[in-house]
Amino acid sequence: MQNLGIDLINNFEHEIKQNSARINDVNIYHKGVQQVLQNRESRGTMNSIAEFRNILDAMQPIVLTNSAWDTAVATGVFTRMDFELVSALTLTYNTQARFDENYRTELRTMLSPSNLNNKNLEAIVYNASQLVSNIIAQESELAAYYDQVLAILRSHLSKKS
Repeated sequence: MQNLGIDLINNFEHEIKQNSARINDVNIYHKGVQQVLQNRESRGTMNSIAEFRNILDAMQPIVLTNSAWDTAVATGVFTRMDFELVSALTLTYNTQARFDENYRTELRTMLSPSNLNNKNLEAIVYNASQLVSNIIAQESELAAYYDQVLAILRSHLSKKS
């Protein structure tokens, strides 16, 4: 049983480190997109919906994995784990799922052809800039949860070793 606990914690640690790295990598890119949008908005230099789409189309969804979580839920192993750890993992993976859903939904809505027309280009650029700012804030929130849960995982690993 102790080996199962160590294996499970190692699995969570590996997955969360990967997801954290993905968030940190894309966060830098999104800050660049935000800067481009803010510059275009302040100067009024966005010339067309096509140009706008070229900027925003590059914001592809981040692939965050949750295999460790799904496996733990499917096997019922949480009933044998420390409450603090289960609580931290639940909060982290729920935050990750909320981020993923918000990201996909908001970006899809922003880029919906029915929302894009040259008459409203200035408002569209402003809204996109706000959307990217929100995404960046959510990425930062998720990165903080990852850091916190990794510390808890390491603490549990050191207790089991």
